[in-house]
Amino acid sequence: MLKYFVTFLFIFSSSLFAQESFNRNFYLDGGIAIGNPSGEFRKNVPNLSGGLGFDILFHPTENILGYGAHIGFLQYGSVSDSRPWSNSIPDVTLDVERSNTMAHIQFLTRVMPYKKTFSPYFDMFLGITSMTTTTEVRSEMHVGNNNDNKIASTENSSDWAFSYGGAVGFKFFLMNLEGESFDHMTGNISPTSNPLYFDFNYKYYLSGEAKYLRPEDVVVDTQTGKVTMDFQKSRTDMSVFQIGVSMNF
Repeated sequence: MLKYFVTFLFIFSSSLFAQESFNRNFYLDGGIAIGNPSGEFRKNVPNLSGGLGFDILFHPTENILGYGAHIGFLQYGSVSDSRPWSNSIPDVTLDVERSNTMAHIQFLTRVMPYKKTFSPYFDMFLGITSMTTTTEVRSEMHVGNNNDNKIASTENSSDWAFSYGGAVGFKFFLMNLEGESFDHMTGNISPTSNPLYFDFNYKYYLSGEAKYLRPEDVVVDTQTGKVTMDFQKSRTDMSVFQIGVSMNF
């Protein structure tokens, strides 16, 4: 069901861009996110998490309401160590990396009372929260990008829950990005100016129960090869601060 939801959200977001008759009615936001677990989730995962967040909105200039989608990723834990390739080849070591990731995938409604140099806004969202733990095995040496040394990977745990919440934030005008646009109907090239804003917001997610793993919940006995996983299950409420930039086009 998670794959179908993500696909539908992608189609929904893409359909907003298909409305070419509007001018400067879209916002693309992106930034660094810091998450702080809340409620019973905080009892199991007390540490802060880091990641990225993105919003895409259709927001007509004359309207205080905007509609779109939000997707955010937070890594709430990770473990990495080096292990010998095998008992018969102990002089060759591999890097084993395990990461615990939370993803928020949401439909978004934004209320922005006015659009000026300083523009406060309020968000309401509804969607899902996904909890995933993956393990990757990499060689210690590689050439090129980081994926060139990947040997194998597996998904240790995956679950999701419905979630909803709200956000408050503001945009502050920074500069205009100058460029050119091509009119496919007439073949003319005209100058464009897209406003760039500093963007800050605080989000709070209320999520249902989900099953997940923490870094300490996976114990590997390297002598016998036995893997023990102690799964946790709780609500996954989270507050998130996000700081970044926003472009209006």
